[in-house]
Amino acid sequence: MVYSIRIWNLAYADDIVLLAKNKVALIDTMDTLRRFLKDRKLELCAEKTKTAVFNKHGKEKKETWKWERD
Repeated sequence: MVYSIRIWNLAYADDIVLLAKNKVALIDTMDTLRRFLKDRKLELCAEKTKTAVFNKHGKEKKETWKWERD
């Protein structure tokens, strides 16, 4: 939060960062982004997509995330 305003994403040019407090919130945010892109006939390049998951102590966790659903 910045000045008591919750930030859900950061964007610059054609890059975006999704932020979430937990896994469920991130999945929901990703679903919202999927709908947004689909409605506008846009595509996300999954090969160029990176993920980072941090715990509350700021340490990166080893977790695998995929944009495409199985």
